[in-house]
Amino acid sequence: MSAYTLCATDHAPLRGQVFADISEHHPVIDGITETRPMVMLRFLGLTVDD
Repeated sequence: MSAYTLCATDHAPLRGQVFADISEHHPVIDGITETRPMVMLRFLGLTVDD
């Protein structure tokens, strides 16, 4: 898992933290199991600056 801190900019006035977890999932498409990447994002303490 990786963690990132968001800092506000003029275009995106958000602050907080993002946790990213990269793994695989295995969907079945037309009867064939495929391996695909999956990214799960978790946001913590997001605030919007006025």
